[in-house]
Amino acid sequence: MNRLLLVLALLLALALGWACHPESENGPNPREPLFDLKNECRNFTTMSGYGFEYATEGTMYAQPRFNPHNASELLYHVYGNGVNRVEIYNLDTKEKRTLTESQSGNLEIDWGSSGWIALSNYKDLYLVREDGSGFHNIEIPTHDPYYSCAEPDFNPDGTVVGFPYGGADGIALYGMYLFYHIDNKSLDTLDSYGSKLNATRPLDWSGLNKMTKAILNEGKTSGIGIGYIDMSDFTEKLVFSNDDGFKRAKSLGSSDISWNTLGDALFLTGGDIICYPLYEYKEIRIKKGCESRYYEDIAISPDDRTIVVERVNVHRPNLSDNILVEQHLLYIMDIDGRNERPLFDD
Repeated sequence: MNRLLLVLALLLALALGWACHPESENGPNPREPLFDLKNECRNFTTMSGYGFEYATEGTMYAQPRFNPHNASELLYHVYGNGVNRVEIYNLDTKEKRTLTESQSGNLEIDWGSSGWIALSNYKDLYLVREDGSGFHNIEIPTHDPYYSCAEPDFNPDGTVVGFPYGGADGIALYGMYLFYHIDNKSLDTLDSYGSKLNATRPLDWSGLNKMTKAILNEGKTSGIGIGYIDMSDFTEKLVFSNDDGFKRAKSLGSSDISWNTLGDALFLTGGDIICYPLYEYKEIRIKKGCESRYYEDIAISPDDRTIVVERVNVHRPNLSDNILVEQHLLYIMDIDGRNERPLFDD
């Protein structure tokens, strides 16, 4: 009988799809999709009241970004074990090539539709063409010793890269948002619209010219919600927020967010993988995070069929101590969370 119920549940899940599209009904309180039956999630109990120490194991992978014109090409940062570079991987041929040796052990990356790739190590910002040529530093104002530039994001046509920026001299960390125009090598702070972008860390710029942003949810009892700024007129719109404050939105800086190519859905990580249909004001959890498995950087393929995500697998080698070991790997899955598997065969 239990087996029959399991089969029926699987058929129901396949029939409904559980994807992030207008027919989805997995919200507003997210739950694990019925098709994800792997028992990979578990919690760890400390042997004392002091919590866990964390260590990493093996080579680490982060910042997956698809070629905007080719769903078979993926960019990522690989580091650790003496490796520190940015690579491009062909999903069809399984071939890897080095784009550039990295400038830092911690990078933020974006791949623009004009063929340029932006790299930020939180201190400097670089551009390089997708064939590896033309590598150069973007000249930005410095407020030594604490200035910093963060996540680069290309506009829809790939000619402008925006990035949060801040530093000393009375400017809060990431207190400004700068725009670098590639064609004429100019910086634009958009002073007349500064209040819309400053003191924020927008994380993704959609093909419909919308920039994601944490927005105060004035119509609810408290908190911050997932929203966006329409970059054509700088109007703001709230996409989703719980009545009691949106906890995931409060930690946007430590998670990742990505638009699908159509620009009508947002995908957020930071433990779970959550999808937000743009015009439905609900959330759909397509993958559950836990202490033994959680998700960070995310990329959506340009054909809106595939997700590649940095998945952190956590294990406890020795039950007698409080050390948890993390592996940062890239996993690939369908856009609705099905068929999750490691990206690389090796």
